[in-house]
Amino acid sequence: MLDEMYSGTVAEQLRTRGHDVVSVHDSDYRRLETAALAEGEPCPGLVSTTDRQFPRGDPATVGRLVLALAGLLADPPEASSSLFLEPVSD
Repeated sequence: MLDEMYSGTVAEQLRTRGHDVVSVHDSDYRRLETAALAEGEPCPGLVSTTDRQFPRGDPATVGRLVLALAGLLADPPEASSSLFLEPVSD
């Protein structure tokens, strides 16, 4: 789930790449987290970004963020509840 600071377009583009991603604009993370914990199911971790790595005012950020998240989703870490996302190297 993507936070409200990022456009729903990022979630849409990741879904077209076959990833199960929604935007907080479409859903509520805390509700999903609470339901998962109540059912004893694993709870998704949080991926954080910085404005320095992914500047919100830069139009190229959407593409860079999609590439970085797609890479993370294609090869997720084994055990991590949260991490900082790094841009994909050119």
